[in-house]
Amino acid sequence: MAVPADSVPIATMVHMVTIKLSSTNFLLWKSQVFPMLTAFDLLGYVNGTISAPSPTITTDSVERPNPAYTAWQTTDQKILGVLFSTLTEESMVEVVGCTTSRAAWLALENTFAPASSSRANHLRDELMSLRRGSMTVADYGRKFQNLCNNLAEIGRPVDESDKSNWFLRGLGPQFTHFADNRMSRDPIPSLRDLVNQAQQYDLFIRTMEGTPPPSAAFYAHDRHPSRSGQQSRQRGTSAGRGYRDASSGHQPSTHPGGRARSSSGSNPSRRPYTPRCQICQGQHYADKCPQYLQACGTVPSQPSAQLAEAFQASCNLSEPVSDWYVDTGASAHMTSHTSALDQFEPYSGNAPGDKSSTSSRQV
Repeated sequence: MAVPADSVPIATMVHMVTIKLSSTNFLLWKSQVFPMLTAFDLLGYVNGTISAPSPTITTDSVERPNPAYTAWQTTDQKILGVLFSTLTEESMVEVVGCTTSRAAWLALENTFAPASSSRANHLRDELMSLRRGSMTVADYGRKFQNLCNNLAEIGRPVDESDKSNWFLRGLGPQFTHFADNRMSRDPIPSLRDLVNQAQQYDLFIRTMEGTPPPSAAFYAHDRHPSRSGQQSRQRGTSAGRGYRDASSGHQPSTHPGGRARSSSGSNPSRRPYTPRCQICQGQHYADKCPQYLQACGTVPSQPSAQLAEAFQASCNLSEPVSDWYVDTGASAHMTSHTSALDQFEPYSGNAPGDKSSTSSRQV
């Protein structure tokens, strides 16, 4: 049954459709137009269930205009005007020459419906095959959401569970553990939550990759240990004999008087050595010791000066020593200058001694 023309609120209907039809949004446009026409009982004009009555009628053998046709035509033209007001210039070209709302609707449907279906399939395939690749998680999430929005605009919205599954699948192998954990939850988090959580997980992974392993930091700190303990032990050992290091094969040179000197070079940055007297433990050399001078006289003799010089050289105070030497354990030594000793006794053994050579050595 035709609707009276005066009951069609054209001004209200025009503002109820907020989308202009284009070649990409027919399904979305249709989803707004159909409910509006149904609400005012006008959908029959568009889908053909309310057909046009005969333009004329015959009464008493006289043909006259049909009032029902006139009412139908008025209402149909109002609907046609509403449809035209929702079209873009691109879509208006398709309805040129259409005189009824039914004809206009068929023209629009035949033109844009197949394109919308094809576009929907294309967008859905693109969404399912989308991969993050070299994109950041934020960029990947935005592109994924835009495809979902495009599908919703043409009337093919994606199910929320499909959104979450496809998004997790496209994150890549680096997010395998993250994806397995989220997919095992019931229900699966929404797409918006997954994007935020994936960004946090990506930041955590990049932070861990930028941190050096603890073993490397320990090695860099421990590769130059202090030599103070080693040097103090070297000064405490006997330097009276040359010793070949079994591990390195290094043979230190032996100087007259049994003094061994390392072949390593001097270290100019080493701080000066503070001498310590072997007699009174004072901070001076043995030849300057008051007790020694008192026992030997006010002026040290030449052998005493040689003894102090030999002691200073044997300590190797200015050069770092990298080799270790065993203590010979000797408790007796030979010398031709008894005046330099506090206690001595003549040698009564049978081993030969070369006095001529020992007299010229520094002890």
